This record gives sequence, structure tokens and C-alpha cells, in this order.
Amino acid sequence: MKIITQTLEHSEPSLASLADVVYFDIETTGLSSARNQIYLIGCALHDAGSWTLTQWFDNTGREEKEIISSFLLYISGRKTLIHYNGDRFDIPFLLKRMELHGLTGQLPRMNSIDLRKEVTPYRDLIGLPNCSQQAVESLFGTGRTDDTDGGSLIGVYRSYVEKPDPDALSMLLTHNAEDVRGLISLTPVLSFHDLPEAKLHVYKAEAHSYRGYLGDEKEELLLHFRSDKAIPVMITGSYDHVFLSQTGAEGLLRIPVYREEMKYFYAGYKDYYYLPEEDCAMHKSIASFADASRITVWYRDDLAAAVSCGLLRGYEDNTLRPGEGIARIEAFALLSRCLPELTPVTEPLVFTDTPDWAKADIDRLNLINRLTDEGI
Repeated sequence: MKIITQTLEHSEPSLASLADVVYFDIETTGLSSARNQIYLIGCALHDAGSWTLTQWFDNTGREEKEIISSFLLYISGRKTLIHYNGDRFDIPFLLKRMELHGLTGQLPRMNSIDLRKEVTPYRDLIGLPNCSQQAVESLFGTGRTDDTDGGSLIGVYRSYVEKPDPDALSMLLTHNAEDVRGLISLTPVLSFHDLPEAKLHVYKAEAHSYRGYLGDEKEELLLHFRSDKAIPVMITGSYDHVFLSQTGAEGLLRIPVYREEMKYFYAGYKDYYYLPEEDCAMHKSIASFADASRITVWYRDDLAAAVSCGLLRGYEDNTLRPGEGIARIEAFALLSRCLPELTPVTEPLVFTDTPDWAKADIDRLNLINRLTDEGI
């Protein structure tokens, strides 16, 4: 077993307690934890103001138990594991190999932070071609130069076991070291977790005119905002022609402005008739009257409501006569239909000049003592 240690020059990510954190990555001889093994474990710890990268390398192909045991002892007392796709691969693989070797440790009780899970929901917003660690590091500009795929190094390791070679060893260690360094650089992706709860302050709004790709004049509203949640890289996105971009805490929202005739959409559209000559709609409750065309638009909906609830019933010739005045008896009839049920009087007055169509309404007013003996 080889143990390689080096000091890393790296800025400190903004975490609550770096003393509790372990950044780690493993290299294996295949994807199956039952049939393959771990040949390299790398981790970075922060202590006394500096970063230390430690790697445990199975130099013979028969030292997996030793490198796992040494790693577990080294991280004892730490509380949090930070990794990339480790919830799906590294941790289950490591736990399975521990079980097969009869090893125990605090690993199952440690907190787990998978940076891939943090960045995946925002893949399209930040313009990622894929969610590999190398792709995310390229976007963040970590300066990584190694682009080797871990799977392609399996053959390199097997060749090394058969015939140790310094160049092959350097290639294996460098790839793992770059993965661990990258984890520290990608820690700011944890800020994405707070984006849905971010509070935005619009500090500038302006109208903007421009020409579209067809040469037509267009307008848009530009809203410049500041977020209380800064993000490490630029995000961009659009929905229904509204465009959003944000870098750090500064953002811009571009909203297209349309100049069109306003349209009103009726909730119960099946209850209306469309009048093409007037380009308007009329409720079916009043459209059936012979003089419906005389009903002016400004009070048409109110009149329809009055007919629908029984306040207005129309004349015997199937008209509403909207332009005419209202007679005294018609006013009494409307009043009767508006009043709630009240206690009737014991001796109502009897009128002889009430027309047949209004008798029911007038008798009701009379019964609740709302009329005098002066007649209708």
C-alpha cells in the first residue's frame, strides 16, 4: 500500500465548519461492487488553515482492505462527506467492500452532500452539455487540465499491477487528485439550493425598443434586479418569451411588450351569443328578446344579470324596452322582487286597479305592509 500526501493551495469555501468536512473520491476496477474492488481513495481535509490531500493506493491489487481501513481511521471524527455522484456510486461501493472485508466505521453515520444532485436541476439554466464533474468544472473555470475518464484508467491500473511503471502511477494519482481538488472548487454550487427562496429587489425598470430578426419594430420591458442569493456562475433561461439572466447577485428580466386590442374571455362562454356586426357578446338571457339589438353595450351585462335572477321578465310582446321610462307599478313590482321574505300583516289592503301581470308582486308588498290605501 502506498500513502501519498501533499498540501493543496486552495481558497476556503464558505462552509459552516470545514473541520468537520471530508472531500473524497474513489477509483475502482469496475462498476460492480460485488465483483470489482477499490484501488485508490483520495480525500482532502482542512486543518490549521491549510488543505491536505491524502491518497491510499493499492500497489499490488491485494491491498484493498488495508487502504480502506487506513482511510476510515484517517477520517474518524469528521461528520460530513462531500463528493460528486457519491450517493449513487462511491458510498454504496465503499460500504459493500467494507462489508465483504468485515470492516466497520462511522461512514454510514456521516452526513452526505452530493454536489451532482445540487447542480443537476439547474443544468439547462447554466448551460451544461452534461452533468459530469469535468463539464461542471469547465463551466466554473477551475483550471483543471486532466480530462481522463475514470473508466479508461482501469486498464492502466491492471497493467501497472503486472508491471509497475512510474508514468502509469502518476497518471492514476493525478486523475484522482484532480477529482478531489475539483470538489473543493465546486463547493459554491451549494448556493443553487437557496435559489427558489431568493428575494429579488428591482432597482431599475426601463422600456427598450429594438428590431426583430424580420426587421419589425419590437418593444420589451427591462427589469434590473438584485438577489439576496448570489450564484457562482451565470444562469440564463426563458419561458413564454420572457428571458432571465443572473450573474452573482445581479440579474435582468426581459419581458416582451405587445400592443394589441384587449380581449375579454367569458367564464361561462356557452351562455353567450357572439354578435359579429358589433364584435361583442350577448348573454342568452336577453338575446331572445325582440328588441335585444337596442340594448346598449355599457349596461348589457347588468341587464342580463337582472333577467337571469328574475328581477326583469319583459313585456307581453317579448320586449324589454330599454330606452323607455319606468312606470310606478313597474317600480313596485321590481321592489317586491328585491325584498326578502318578511312576516305578513294580519289585515292587508285590497286594491282594484292592479293589472294582472303585477298582482302577485303587489299582493306580496301589501302583505308585508309596504303599501298605503291610496292605490297603485
